[in-house]
Amino acid sequence: MNNHGILLLNKSAGVTSFSALYPVKKTLSKKAGHAGTLDKFATGLLLVLLGKYTKLNTLFSNLDKAYDAVFCLGTETDTLDPEGSVVRTADIPDLSRMKSVIPQFTGVIEQTPPAYSAVHINGKRAYKEVRQGRNPDMPSRKITIYDFSISEWNKPFLSVRIHCSKGTYIRSLARDFGIASGSAAYVVKLTRTAIGPYRLEEAVSAEELHAFSVADDSSFLGRIPGVKVFSLEDTALHRLKNGIIPDMQSAQPMNDSLMSGKPQFYVFCSSSGKVAAVTTVEWNGAHGTPEKFLCIV
Repeated sequence: MNNHGILLLNKSAGVTSFSALYPVKKTLSKKAGHAGTLDKFATGLLLVLLGKYTKLNTLFSNLDKAYDAVFCLGTETDTLDPEGSVVRTADIPDLSRMKSVIPQFTGVIEQTPPAYSAVHINGKRAYKEVRQGRNPDMPSRKITIYDFSISEWNKPFLSVRIHCSKGTYIRSLARDFGIASGSAAYVVKLTRTAIGPYRLEEAVSAEELHAFSVADDSSFLGRIPGVKVFSLEDTALHRLKNGIIPDMQSAQPMNDSLMSGKPQFYVFCSSSGKVAAVTTVEWNGAHGTPEKFLCIV
């Protein structure tokens, strides 16, 4: 029960992201948190941090996401998902009309989050405001849609694939797509297929946890953009455990070939690749040094 590491979990439909952690806490580690919430009705990849790794949420906060979704055209619900009540109906557009508006939803766009969301409005969650009969003023935000493609049209259901930046609400995308198509829409099905470099195919279900070992090696963290991995000798590792910053001259870089631009985080590991510590990086011109410990394992 003292596991420290990362778990890629395949969340099932009908449970909240918080509730999905119950079997993880029972089987692997009492201390567990997730990096990136999935709606209750949604399925797919949930990135779970265990033990001391729960302090590393900031490493994953900027990662992009990928989804497979099914939009129901001609209907909009108040929650923009299948759990809500119908608030608007409209004619169902043809496929050519829908294809023609997709360019409006690629690149950097403005998006207003759903009222039924966990966005903070004046210090309160928006969905709580709505449930108390208030209508919160939802501010728009800039997001990036890297790819938005149609995979199947089975009237009134449109299957799509979306690759997007952090902060994107697929429910809002469905709403706005429906309006732009001269219709209405909500998300009837949603599966997260990727978070940054991590894929749903790598994930395990709650039923498989008993036979699973968590990822605690540096190669797993080294896949994240902006992370640079260093191997340390035993003496430096011992000093590191006491919070002493290592001499960077003696540290051996392990993932230089994956780096582009300046790293934001340093991961220090043993010669076997097991993570020992993670720090932020302070840059002085071209010279980077460890700044703040996020985690010492």
